Amino acid sequence: MQQPRVRPTPALHHAFDFEALPAETLHRRVKFALNTESGEKVAIKILDKEKIARQGMGEQIKKEIAVMKMVQQSHVVNLLEVL
Repeated sequence: MQQPRVRPTPALHHAFDFEALPAETLHRRVKFALNTESGEKVAIKILDKEKIARQGMGEQIKKEIAVMKMVQQSHVVNLLEVL
């Protein structure tokens, strides 16, 4: 059964031009996007809050965000913002 698609907020639509959907798992989807102001290419991870809450994965996601904020290396993905 196909899951309902979560659409990015209007604020994200104004700031980014969304491209293809390169990856999808049970709890998250990743979309490529182009920042319309800076021209920077980014990947946006979209998480399903309801699935995360139902499966008790909140702490795991918080740890992932904390680690991503700490890592600052040119060969690793950098976390720009959490909404």
